[in-house]
Amino acid sequence: MDVKIKTRYGTVVGYESKGIRIFKGIPYVEPPIGELRFCEPREVEPWEGERQAKKFGAVCPQVMSIVPLGRQSEDCLYLNIFAPKTEGKKPVLVFIHGGAYVLGAGSQTVYHGAAIAEKDVVFVTFNYRLGAVGMMDYSFLDGAFASNIALKDQAAALKWVNENIEAFGGDKSDVTLMGQSAGAISVVALLNVPSVRGYFKKAIALSAFPDMIKSKEESAVYAREFCEYAEIETKEDLLAWDSVELSKALKRFLDTKPRRLGLDYVMPCADGEFLPQKPLKVVGGENGNHIPLLMGYTKEELNVLFSLPVRRIRSMSGTETDLLFRTASESGEPLEELYSPKSGRALLMRDWLIRVPSERYAEGNGKYAPTWIYRFDYSPAALKLIGVKAVHAIDLVFIFKAFKNIIADGMLVFSPFRKDIYALADRMRDTIVDFAKSSRCEWEQFNENGALKIFDATADRVETGGIERKELLEKLRERLESDN
Repeated sequence: MDVKIKTRYGTVVGYESKGIRIFKGIPYVEPPIGELRFCEPREVEPWEGERQAKKFGAVCPQVMSIVPLGRQSEDCLYLNIFAPKTEGKKPVLVFIHGGAYVLGAGSQTVYHGAAIAEKDVVFVTFNYRLGAVGMMDYSFLDGAFASNIALKDQAAALKWVNENIEAFGGDKSDVTLMGQSAGAISVVALLNVPSVRGYFKKAIALSAFPDMIKSKEESAVYAREFCEYAEIETKEDLLAWDSVELSKALKRFLDTKPRRLGLDYVMPCADGEFLPQKPLKVVGGENGNHIPLLMGYTKEELNVLFSLPVRRIRSMSGTETDLLFRTASESGEPLEELYSPKSGRALLMRDWLIRVPSERYAEGNGKYAPTWIYRFDYSPAALKLIGVKAVHAIDLVFIFKAFKNIIADGMLVFSPFRKDIYALADRMRDTIVDFAKSSRCEWEQFNENGALKIFDATADRVETGGIERKELLEKLRERLESDN
């Protein structure tokens, strides 16, 4: 059945399915085409008549997708809304997809919002510019070209939600911003962007890498280095590139970088204006934006780096852990007692890149606002068999109850009895929904004791501890920063 909603910019026509009103492919800014590709997003022009909103918009140009995500186009800045049919204002959950800022889309199957909307929450996903278009600062070629384009797209989506979501039954004063992986880095960054304060009152950051936000100086160097590689010397050279071909050039460029697969090059930057400072520098201080926060990560986040037979990935991961073991040895720190050089490298990388920086952010935020952390431990038999176990992003399958797709089919192929699995999915989904509704979690807040909730198939629990590893890794971080 068709459903018509009048927004500030015009009428959209979606449809109803099983009590959920679904709207796909709503433009939230003007299409970033031509010279606008590398500029800040511009407010969408109103349209006359009715705009069909029953199909997802195109995905932003990218070349590294694991599974096909649909048609690519520069005209890709669209959002999607899943809204319950029931009366009254509902809490709103806005989700930022992951993908290392080089891949992904809000239309991915795993992010289908029905499981959230059926719990009386309005759910929003959207696309944002990626990679060579969204994460490179070409302002040295033309002052109209912007830095942090991906973040600015995300801010524009939040502005659109603030202006229009009440027409869909959402409460614009009760918005939770949620993201995973790169999306979680964006959440941490946007918490510290002055222009979006007031657009959301709670935040969820899952599998975040808070310490990977680069400086303005690094951003400028990286962009010039890529342009030199791609033989881009002028504004006209850049505009002559097709966005997909430019994305392919970026992939080839990143393939030449041994550290972290080159992904440092496509992270957000603290530019001193839009994002004034690195979030970990200000959280816990008087100028930080401290709101109720839920963070989370998986037990074997980065096992994939050491389990897959991909030489470059294994080499990159080994090089970074070698540096940590070497620095610890030179400093007389007992790193090898906590992480085995033979079997503990994946755990070390998880703690170094995700867990410890997330806990640093949680500690700072927790001084002013309630803060919680969870760890997702469940590993299906198929993932144990190939060694990745409770890998990066597996918790999303459970949060969104996304079990009807090829990835979930493969993940659960050796799990015929799924009662406990579906019960775990209920608990994960309800944890997110309850936080969006109440700004609370039912377990102990994160504090100096390191309290976190463990989710597993048959029994959940709360654990404390891990302080020794955290303190040691912080010492190594300070040592490496002083050496640089």
